Amino acid sequence: MKRLPALARAAAAILLGIVLGLGLVRARRSWLRHHRDRRSATASAANRDGGTGPLIAGRILDRQGRPIAAAKIALSPERRGSGGESPETVTDAKGRFSVAAGPGPWRLTVSAAGFRSRQVRAIEAPAEGIELELLRSLSLSGVVRSGGKPAAGVTLELSTGDAVRTARSGPDGAFGFDEVAEGAHALRATRGDQAAYLDQVVVGGAGAPITVELARAGGLIGRLRDQAGGAIAGGEVTLAEAAAAPLPRRAKSGADGSFVFPSVLPGSYLVSARAPGYLAGEARTVRMPQKGPALSLELERGATVVGQVVDEAGNPVRGAMLEVSGEGQGGAPIAVSAELAGAPSSARVETSGELGVMRGPIPFPPAMPLAFAPAQASAGAAEKSFVTDAHGAFALAGLPPGKLVVAASHPDFARGACDPIEVAAGGRATVRIVLQHGREISGRVVDERGDPLSGAELLGNGLTLAVSGAGGEFR
Repeated sequence: MKRLPALARAAAAILLGIVLGLGLVRARRSWLRHHRDRRSATASAANRDGGTGPLIAGRILDRQGRPIAAAKIALSPERRGSGGESPETVTDAKGRFSVAAGPGPWRLTVSAAGFRSRQVRAIEAPAEGIELELLRSLSLSGVVRSGGKPAAGVTLELSTGDAVRTARSGPDGAFGFDEVAEGAHALRATRGDQAAYLDQVVVGGAGAPITVELARAGGLIGRLRDQAGGAIAGGEVTLAEAAAAPLPRRAKSGADGSFVFPSVLPGSYLVSARAPGYLAGEARTVRMPQKGPALSLELERGATVVGQVVDEAGNPVRGAMLEVSGEGQGGAPIAVSAELAGAPSSARVETSGELGVMRGPIPFPPAMPLAFAPAQASAGAAEKSFVTDAHGAFALAGLPPGKLVVAASHPDFARGACDPIEVAAGGRATVRIVLQHGREISGRVVDERGDPLSGAELLGNGLTLAVSGAGGEFR
């Protein structure tokens, strides 16, 4: 009789082993099915997109986090003249996509009916787990009133993030904008000595027409001068409600340096100026209505660097991108590029990876250097001046004075730079940059455990050559 409990325990152990064994078998089968389905989906995507190789995959969602089906995914080579195929696919019912891609970098473009298209640049394969949000393309309508009555002939400006749209109110005061991205936008209305400004017009809510009520406004006048008191013609003066306001106004200075902003509402504003060959001025605070004499803005003449970019044989290199780094007066670090050239302020931080860094062959101790934007007539002109022409020539005006280095980069060459040069305010220097035909290097950056590190900068001779992607990959 004493043996019965022992037999019962043995039977229970056997039964438990059978149950656990069956559970492990089911778990293994489930695991195998999951990976078989995943491999099948990967192979299907690769076959559908016309090739095999590392995947670029992810999901496309709307602003509420819901999947967008049938969105078109298109990849195009980021490098100019690289040729090759441009894979395309569409998202499934759950918003998922998967594209087999070769060596990058790639530019990913997403478009879907009823949504604003979106681009993501410099993607290296493999890159899985991408999640992109698309904004709906909607309409905004409303009516402009003055003293409670419809106001006709009113000019309306709408900031859409990437551009400024304009419209004009009709005889009944009505106006409308089509294909506006959902979200909050800024709206300005002007007519003679009346104006209105709304900084939070929400598109995508109830969808009801908005009402814009005009109020009394006045003019802001001023003059743009150099340090000697001489007039600066053709300068650009910017008036904004606040720093980084979405709808700044701009005016050109005349032959006598004068400028005017009509239809300005009472309140506090930031005004700044820039002109070709001059350093961009610091923003100043002004109040409306204007009292006393005309506003006087003063700019300091900058340095100019001209030169040529050539290859090892002395042939001109067309389309090379230029950047300037160095040390300004008082030891302040300088970074100037085409992206910063369109900035309205005189000092900004250039970021790379997770920290702000100084790009260029001269390292500086501060982790967050100042980046001085040269003053150009327009953002387009600024971008053009930072690219060499058919003769490999360039001219960069309005640079901060100091010890400068000009670096050049081109997809077909290893990055190069000139020797440091000392340039005074109003001075001029000539440089020559020789680029060497380089070789492509690719790899991954990992930590001591072998886990990938994203955002790591790879340096060569003090220059940033690449930044690692989400999987630690670089090229």
